[in-house]
Amino acid sequence: MQLIAPDIFDELSRLSTGACIIGFVAGLLVWLTGWWQHRFWVVASLTAVAGILGLQSGKANGVQPLVAGLLAALGAGYLALELARVLAFAGGGAVTGLLVRTFMPTLHEPLLAFLAGGLLAVLLFRLWMLALTSLVGMLVMGYTGLALLGRWTLMDSMAVVTVNIGLLNGVVIGGMVVGILVQGKFDHWKKHRGTRMKEKVLAGFSEDERTALKKASSKKGGVLKFFKPKKAG
Repeated sequence: MQLIAPDIFDELSRLSTGACIIGFVAGLLVWLTGWWQHRFWVVASLTAVAGILGLQSGKANGVQPLVAGLLAALGAGYLALELARVLAFAGGGAVTGLLVRTFMPTLHEPLLAFLAGGLLAVLLFRLWMLALTSLVGMLVMGYTGLALLGRWTLMDSMAVVTVNIGLLNGVVIGGMVVGILVQGKFDHWKKHRGTRMKEKVLAGFSEDERTALKKASSKKGGVLKFFKPKKAG
């Protein structure tokens, strides 16, 4: 299995330098914030894909391409959040089927592999999104980074992609693992930000001030509890 495919790289390497730079930055952002902003990335990607398909289908069917593309993009963007877990199921099943076909070609159970992979992706939704966004970010950075290196240096990027298959696969997989760890650490830091700020504020208080604050909090809770309506019973 070759993650950086020569035929795809040959097409992407023809993009302009500006487009490659934008692609590399977008890949880096997906690699860093994939789980934290996964709703945004799902909506953005589905909106873009639906808009492109709408433009193409509108032109082929004699409909105004701009109107068809706009309506398709709006519809896909509106439904994207509701389809997040459905897409996770489909993506997990597709990836599992690909892995089974690559590493276990004698196992002829594509439907079972698809269903098992999709179910696992839904159950482990957070981990799946971490891995998927890290992999997508690394692939985008890999393709665009090699294209930029081929233009800015004397390196023959196509030869590197064609010959160094194992090395590039290792770089992409290693970067994916690092991306999972980085996103996990960032998510943990973001979740506990309020607790850290509270502890930092309390650290500046004296012992008497902390005691008074605790008493005030307990009294406030008691007053609120007094005014709560009693259950009928």
